[in-house]
Amino acid sequence: MLPNRLPRPNADGFTLLETIFALFVLCVAIAFLAGTMGTTIRADANTQAQNAGRFLANQEAEQIVRAFRAFRTPCGINFTSQSPCGAFTDQNGTTVNLADGGTTSFTGSAQSGYSETVILGGSGCTGGAITKAGCQEYQLRWKILTPTETINGVLMQMPHQITVAARAAGGGMNFAPVSVYAATQ
Repeated sequence: MLPNRLPRPNADGFTLLETIFALFVLCVAIAFLAGTMGTTIRADANTQAQNAGRFLANQEAEQIVRAFRAFRTPCGINFTSQSPCGAFTDQNGTTVNLADGGTTSFTGSAQSGYSETVILGGSGCTGGAITKAGCQEYQLRWKILTPTETINGVLMQMPHQITVAARAAGGGMNFAPVSVYAATQ
């Protein structure tokens, strides 16, 4: 006589099909994580380069504002005549021209007195060492503008406007420039 029910397979382990499916899901998850990790690393490098550029741009803008404030006589348009603003040497040894001029665009060649190159990354990153790991070159460019306004028939000088832009360069790290704005008053 036949038994009333069929024998049950052992339910204590995984079948081969379940194991293969679990390994497939695991491989897909690992591939996804590996793909997002590369994107995350690039985004982090971009953010670090932009933060360093913003820091350098702020630092240069602060030095320019301090130099304008150090003049005892206002420079630029002084009522009806142009008085020279002069120049100063910043903490990186670059001569900074304080007269109106310059550009924050990186499309043309750099203008002397309105640009500099800074290499960050420690004491081993001087001279031609920008190819060394951890060294990064930044280009800075600034524009100085002294707007004027005629009030009651008198030409008045407004505060100097300073815009400094920084861009990471070399080493494959060419990111969009960052800009900061400052004024003397």
